[in-house]
Amino acid sequence: MNALAPSLPMHSPERRSVLPSVLGWIAIVCGLLGVLSGLTYASLFIDVPLPTATGTDAALQQAAVDTFSTAGVAYAVVSAAYAYVGFALWRRRNWARVTTIVLLALGIFGNIVWALISLLFSQLFADFGAMISGVLTFSAIVCVAFAAFFVWCIVRLRSPAVVAEFV
Repeated sequence: MNALAPSLPMHSPERRSVLPSVLGWIAIVCGLLGVLSGLTYASLFIDVPLPTATGTDAALQQAAVDTFSTAGVAYAVVSAAYAYVGFALWRRRNWARVTTIVLLALGIFGNIVWALISLLFSQLFADFGAMISGVLTFSAIVCVAFAAFFVWCIVRLRSPAVVAEFV
């Protein structure tokens, strides 16, 4: 090895693992799409012409419109935060790696719960036809596959080689 050749620091792009970059870009794109979706959803309820109702019905209608509009804005804010986590993960910030691990763990939990619900409903709706039961069973299989992928991502994000890239 040439003694004059500069050694590459661990944070250089040449030695970066692919997984954090890919997960970062996925989070950025999904987060920005979520911001767009949330703001679009919230804007649907601006100046909604409510039917002419009186008393309690008018108050309930206005409360529903306000709730849906607020939910859209809240979704946009959470999505913006998710996009920022993705950007920070792409930039190799350790807090973003830890946050991503937590979000992946929540995803594992959600996918396992949804897989169990899908299997339960596939049994409950078996009388309605094989197609419904088959779709729900396939949904459960996909959920388990995503959960397994999330486990793999967590293991990789916790590996010493990947941790060494983060500041």
